[in-house]
Amino acid sequence: MVQGRHNLVKKVIIVTDSLGGPRYAEENIFYEDTWVFKIINFFKPFKDIEFYPMVVYGLDSRQLLEKAKTELPLYKPDFVILQFGIVDCAPRALKEKEIKFFTFLKLSGIVQKLASKYHNILTTIRKIERVKIREFKYNVKTIFDILRNNNAKVIVIPIAPPCIGFIKHSPRVKDNIIKYNKVLEENADYFLVNAYKDFEPEECFLKDLHHLNRKGHSILFENIKNDLLIILTRDFIGDKIA
Repeated sequence: MVQGRHNLVKKVIIVTDSLGGPRYAEENIFYEDTWVFKIINFFKPFKDIEFYPMVVYGLDSRQLLEKAKTELPLYKPDFVILQFGIVDCAPRALKEKEIKFFTFLKLSGIVQKLASKYHNILTTIRKIERVKIREFKYNVKTIFDILRNNNAKVIVIPIAPPCIGFIKHSPRVKDNIIKYNKVLEENADYFLVNAYKDFEPEECFLKDLHHLNRKGHSILFENIKNDLLIILTRDFIGDKIA
């Protein structure tokens, strides 16, 4: 456990996968467009709350577990806001070791094209995820226990509901998101269930079907700012915001 915490200022780490970060796309998402920036900006008047944003592209629970074991406690946070899980649960056409094997054979290009073309069929039949639900449960519990043992409270933003295009591309993704979100909710100190209230998936994602566009970031920010205001400006009482 990291020692030496001071109580004059509340430290808040935001750790998010690519859904919280800027993105070069058909509609460029600048840092100022992201919910992360908007939240930090919203709390600027509160001089006793400091934010440390960390956007990790491709973040899954394995990587987050490693960060929890090494890097995150060094900040001595009072709260950790987490947005992750889609990388873990999104159905895959190929296993990672298969991709490495075809890359070694210099066949990755043609294999990836075929996998993309038949993605919906392959992901339905093969049932591959980067991190299976059993490992995800272990990772999440271990991550949250480590953070709590270092006196941090864990705030979780749920995995976003998928748009129709994403479901057509990966038919199992909706059910996976529900299952993995349940794991997050069962383990979090605060699970922001209202994060996607009035969130229309068909209007809130970029053309890649799973990264937030400007509207998506704005809605997410508006939905979580008041819950975070309550959580971060009061003593911890163990509630889940509903």
